[in-house]
Amino acid sequence: MIVQIFFSELKLTHVETQAAYSALALLSDIGGTLGLVLGSSVLTICEIADFLFILAATWIKHRASQGRTQAIRSAGVPTLDEEARGWVAEATGGSRPPENVLYF
Repeated sequence: MIVQIFFSELKLTHVETQAAYSALALLSDIGGTLGLVLGSSVLTICEIADFLFILAATWIKHRASQGRTQAIRSAGVPTLDEEARGWVAEATGGSRPPENVLYF
């Protein structure tokens, strides 16, 4: 008994695989992304530090001005706002202006 095997077609298909992305390109992309993320993180930290510095400076100025205002009031010296109210009262014939009006 003889077994004969035949191919249905005499074509040979050659499949070759190539890397679409090289290792160097992958490392370059990872490094670029890390640089972008870390750079934006450092910038964000600097902006937060700047905000906190301005907030602290404003708070310190506010606290210092409150101390001066209380010292002036305890000494009996009229503030500019109280003097302006007196001038308005004199100009209007003695009537007191409303308390919620700002004078500049």
